[in-house]
Amino acid sequence: MKKILFVCASKQVGGAEKQLLLLAKELSKNNSVAIFLFGKAGSMESQFIDSKLNLEVHSGSKLTAAISLAKKIMCDRPQVQVNWLYEADIIGGIIGKLLGVPILVNSARNTDWPGSTRIRKSLLRLSATFIATHVVANSQRALKWHVSIGYPLRKMIFIPNLLSQSQVLPKNVPNLESKNIIRLGIASRPVSGKGHLLLLDAILQLPLEMQNRLSCTFIGFDLPKSELASEIKRYPVSIELLDGKYDLADWFESIDIYCGVSDSWESDSNSINEAILNNRLVIASDLIDCDSYSPPINSFESGNSEELGNQLKILMGQSQASISEAVLSRRSNLSSSRNPKHILNRWKDLFDVRD
Repeated sequence: MKKILFVCASKQVGGAEKQLLLLAKELSKNNSVAIFLFGKAGSMESQFIDSKLNLEVHSGSKLTAAISLAKKIMCDRPQVQVNWLYEADIIGGIIGKLLGVPILVNSARNTDWPGSTRIRKSLLRLSATFIATHVVANSQRALKWHVSIGYPLRKMIFIPNLLSQSQVLPKNVPNLESKNIIRLGIASRPVSGKGHLLLLDAILQLPLEMQNRLSCTFIGFDLPKSELASEIKRYPVSIELLDGKYDLADWFESIDIYCGVSDSWESDSNSINEAILNNRLVIASDLIDCDSYSPPINSFESGNSEELGNQLKILMGQSQASISEAVLSRRSNLSSSRNPKHILNRWKDLFDVRD
C-alpha cells in the first residue's frame, strides 16, 4: 500500500478534474489516497466530499495554500505526489521536492492552454526536467506538444484516461436517415476554445437544406448565464443551451452527433469517450488522437470550419448500415482497449520506479 497525495490547483469543473477524482477513487481501493485542492472545489465539491477520500480544500492566497500544503506533506509523509494541472506542477512540485517526497509525478493534459506565457512555460520545463520523476500525458498529441516546448522526452509517459464506469447498457444507434432534425452536441465548460462558435460557423457554410436539418444542444455548468452564451445566441441556428449535470447519459441519448471540436487546446477527451460508449457518432478536431479509435472517428484540422462542415456532410450522407457498424465496433474496441486494470497498473508502475 502506498501513501499517495494528489495536488490540484484548478477550481473549475472539467474533464481533468473529473478524471482526477475517478483515478483517485480507483487507487484508493489499494492505497492510502489524499487530495489537496488549491481554492474552492466549486461545482464538484459534493462529488469530492462524497468520495470519502482524505480531502483538504484551501481557498486562501497562494502563499497560505503553499504553507498548508507543506504542513500536509510533513504530516502525512506521502511516498507519491501527483501534481494535477500546471499550477500544481510548479507550486506542488517545488514544495514536494524540498520536503523530500520520493516520487513526484507531473501532468501533461493539453495541447496548449489558455493564459500560457513564456515565463510559465519556462517554469514548467524546469519543473519537468529537475523536479518531476515522470510527466504523465493522457494522449500522444499532448505528449508530443509538451516535448516540442522543451519537456524532456525521457520523463514523458503516456497513460490514457480511465473510462467512466457509469454507462453499462448500450444505447440505440442514431438513425440519421429517418430523422428530419439531426441534433449536434457539445458538453464542456463555457469557455472559448472548445469549438462552439466554430461549429456554428461550419453549419452556416452548409447548403440551406442541410442547415435546416441541424440543431445544436450545448451543455455545461453555468453555460446559459455565461458570456459565451451571448455570442452563441447571435447565430441564426436552432440552439438549446443547458446547465451542466454530472450524469450525461440521458443527454447523450438525446443527440445524434457529438462534436469534440476544440480549436485551441484538448487532449484525451472524457466527453468524446463517453459519447462513444453511448453509441453516438463523433466528429473531432485533430487535437486528440483520432486514429487511436477503431474505426477512426471523423476528424478535421483544428480551427478549420470548412473541413468541419465537410465532415458533417460526410456523416449525413452515410448509409445507416455503415453508421451502425462503425458506432458499434468503435464502442466495443474502446471498451476493450481501455481496460481499467491495465491503466491502473501503468500508474502503479510509476510509483515503484525512480528516474
